[in-house]
Amino acid sequence: MKILKNLNAKAVLVNLILLLFFVQSCNSPKNKTIKKAIVNKEKPSVPDIYAEHIRTSEFKMPEEERLAFKLPPGFEITLFASEPDITKPINMEFDDRGRLWVTQSSEYPIAAGMGDGKDRITILEDKNGDGKADSFTNFDDNLNIPIGIMPVSDGAIAYSIPNLYYFRDTDNDGKADSKKILLGGFGHKDTHGMVNNLMRGYDGWLHVCHGFSNTSNVAGTDGDSIKMISGNTFRVRMDGSRVEQTTFGRVNPFGYAYDEKGYLYSVDCHTKPITQLIPGGDYPHFGKKHPLELVLLLK
Repeated sequence: MKILKNLNAKAVLVNLILLLFFVQSCNSPKNKTIKKAIVNKEKPSVPDIYAEHIRTSEFKMPEEERLAFKLPPGFEITLFASEPDITKPINMEFDDRGRLWVTQSSEYPIAAGMGDGKDRITILEDKNGDGKADSFTNFDDNLNIPIGIMPVSDGAIAYSIPNLYYFRDTDNDGKADSKKILLGGFGHKDTHGMVNNLMRGYDGWLHVCHGFSNTSNVAGTDGDSIKMISGNTFRVRMDGSRVEQTTFGRVNPFGYAYDEKGYLYSVDCHTKPITQLIPGGDYPHFGKKHPLELVLLLK
């Protein structure tokens, strides 16, 4: 009897502990949010696990942002343009007239389906010479997450889901009068890493980055095609007649630049930040076997 009483007492104690744990769990901030949402027939608001380790900061005015930059000796930073004149600028490029072309992807990362969106390419000019943009001309304002812009003599080449387009400004008023598909269509299931950073190479071709997680099968008008999966780079003739893959691998290439000696560098937004690219080079990717590993496996 004494043993039974002791067992019953232990059972009651365990149940009390479990009950206390259950009550505390139900009263936790997360479960209170879920309970409230259920009562109000709303979708529970669960914390974003992808934002747990992202540093947050208060909103700052443009001048506060400018003063926060840490610059190397001899460098100066000035404000050229800010909201509300531009919103979510992702890529920019100067033309031969000194105008700054900016892709504004306000809808990012929510794509507007396969049709036109509300994003735009805007031409910024400093007409009074005070170092700040005072003219804003929307070259095209029906785009779908434009990421990548390259001004040309009669318009611009730019990416907008799902193609690279050749936009022409036939009357030189700073607005696109026509557009045609230069190359496409590109994969865009992951809108965080798409075709971006168009750059004119020393070879005369247009060089482009192909971003993370997407698969693209594209061909020039000559019918020869390439298939790219996730991080890669490629080049295309300015008339779209031919496309060639230039490097393989990496995760999310986003950024292209030549130095004064002609060496090509690119930024990878996932792994090693800066890589010097060699034509035909195959670089590591955390979701793929390293080229050397594949050779060893084949042996």
